[in-house]
Amino acid sequence: MPYSLDQLATLTDLPKRTIRYYMHKGLVARPEGARKTATYTEQHLEQLMLVKKWKQAGLNLERIGELLQQETPEMPLAPSQQVGETSLVQRIFVSEGVTLELDPARAKLDQASLRNLINGLNQLLNQVQESKDE
Repeated sequence: MPYSLDQLATLTDLPKRTIRYYMHKGLVARPEGARKTATYTEQHLEQLMLVKKWKQAGLNLERIGELLQQETPEMPLAPSQQVGETSLVQRIFVSEGVTLELDPARAKLDQASLRNLINGLNQLLNQVQESKDE
């Protein structure tokens, strides 16, 4: 689904100026099409959410750029948490009344694996609800 810059800004809760800056820095791919007809894809959305997550975790843009150069970028966190340590936890809406809370970096899940996990949970929930209705 193509997005406009306004839609992308709304979805990511980032100012348009910040999105353009991230593109200028090479952290996010350039849009498709000309300036006034530029469109953005799911890839742009995922890139922005990843940069936003790492910024919120306290990484600077230089370090984020280095991580993005890796074949499989991972959130640099300690393997086990110590008292007082912080980590970035995502709360993901799975379905009505079901929310998943996890730290994808510590769980060693990339975006595709996380998407597969959510899809699997949805299928499992549907099966449970169907068997309950029988």
